[in-house]
Amino acid sequence: MGIGEKDSAIVINGKVIKIPENEPFIEDDFSLIEKYATNSFATKILTELTDEEKSDPQKCSDLVLRISSILLSFPQSKARHDVKYFADKHSVVNLEPIRPDEPSLYLVAIMDPLTRGAQKLAPILDTLHQIFNTKIQIFFNCVDKHSEMPLKSFYRFVIESEPKFSDTDELIQNTAHFSSVPTSPLLTLGMAVPDNWLVESTLSLYDLDNIHLDDVEGNGISAEF
Repeated sequence: MGIGEKDSAIVINGKVIKIPENEPFIEDDFSLIEKYATNSFATKILTELTDEEKSDPQKCSDLVLRISSILLSFPQSKARHDVKYFADKHSVVNLEPIRPDEPSLYLVAIMDPLTRGAQKLAPILDTLHQIFNTKIQIFFNCVDKHSEMPLKSFYRFVIESEPKFSDTDELIQNTAHFSSVPTSPLLTLGMAVPDNWLVESTLSLYDLDNIHLDDVEGNGISAEF
């Protein structure tokens, strides 16, 4: 069985599982491994047994044990294959994991880039890419033609992948920054928040409902909410 004199192990359905020397094995671990063994083979095997075979609990248990032991001797080997899509050069954005040598998640998103939903989803995907070392594929599901520009607003999702601190160890508040905004149209600055939130501007030198950047002195406007 490959178990030394001082080694610890458990046997479940004919499978020997070694317990690391410095790893505590508690009651919850037994429940977890029992659930794993049940979901792996036992439940599927029981569905294939006849009523007569399941009538005697002892014989049924022995039969499940023997079949599980045989199946475990033929380990499953599965590999993930990347599917190449036709003509994905211009309609798919591929973001590889930031740390390719570490385990990563794989996330696929489908969006119309000229929608408000895409405005909200893009920064969330970027944050997930940084936090969870995610490989992301974004498929553009675009409308062929538009009679007019479907997006008439600029949007920033205020979210950070981790807290940021100043040189004096003070927490830096999250901010949204807009650049290269047209200066001639009349603009409005506001926040899109859940309906049960009450958010309002607490500090601003300008009327945020009537912003005309051509009339603003300096490098734009700022506001605190």
